[in-house]
Amino acid sequence: MIQRLAIDEAAADGEAAAASASAATLAAAVATFEMAQRNRVATGELLRAVLQGRAAGGLTLAPTLPDADTVLHEIRAGREAGPVPLLGALYQRESAMERECMREMGRLVTAHPVWPWLERVRGVGPTLAARLLARLRIERAASPSSFWSFCGLATVEGVSYRCDECGAELTRPRVRAAPRRHVAPSGHPCTGALIDAQHPVRVAMRFPQHGEHRSFDVTARTLCHLIGTSFLRRGGRYRETYDAHRLRHEALHPSYSRMHHHLSAMRAMEKLFLAHLWLVWAESVGRPCRLPFGVARRGRAGVLIGPQEMIE
Repeated sequence: MIQRLAIDEAAADGEAAAASASAATLAAAVATFEMAQRNRVATGELLRAVLQGRAAGGLTLAPTLPDADTVLHEIRAGREAGPVPLLGALYQRESAMERECMREMGRLVTAHPVWPWLERVRGVGPTLAARLLARLRIERAASPSSFWSFCGLATVEGVSYRCDECGAELTRPRVRAAPRRHVAPSGHPCTGALIDAQHPVRVAMRFPQHGEHRSFDVTARTLCHLIGTSFLRRGGRYRETYDAHRLRHEALHPSYSRMHHHLSAMRAMEKLFLAHLWLVWAESVGRPCRLPFGVARRGRAGVLIGPQEMIE
């Protein structure tokens, strides 16, 4: 019996070490991709400035083609050297490196324990999946709320304001001052005075301004927004949850702006996706888990949305 326990413990340690090495390899591939992408974009902007006749890095050139995007596409494909052959060759190499990193991420992410579920979710491709998974750690997340906090989707204490002039209502984190201008429910800007409604609310975390402390991973927040936008464009089950939440939010808060309704529905959809991701991941590594009812409810009490309902 003791020998069997020792063998089981050794096997578990081996699996944990293999999973850790796989996660480190994926993270390295993602970091390389993001570096190659930044370099390709910077070189492309320099080429664009040269093509458009704008001063950039000491280089100026009268524009020869009105569409710089076409020239950049031809350079990426290797069919043209561009106005500055050295820059064109650099841009082509960086584009090739970016594509190579994307292929490597696509290969590595297929070994991730959640990929069998993720690949069947409409709107999540291997590149976005790899970049998000490389930043998340299931061993540090005791519940879906850990993923939400890390990705900037948790809520913080806020203040609710109302405008007697246009009837608008809006919320802000308590640490932020009231805005000088706001959007009326009609969609037009309003400069009416905002009055504190004097009731506690919970609001979404805001992107940190210059000099503010970052309480969440900004890149992970951006990736969640990109995934949510992909859900809206591709349709599918998560788009259905967005539509349902937006209808409920508009009925509950008719004085809020259209952007407020949209962002609230986006957050609800992204949080549901992260909760499903956490659940599938935790189950794959043998961690006892369940989906909180408050996260997964569809709108009627007792009806839950599980991760397997979202695949196609």
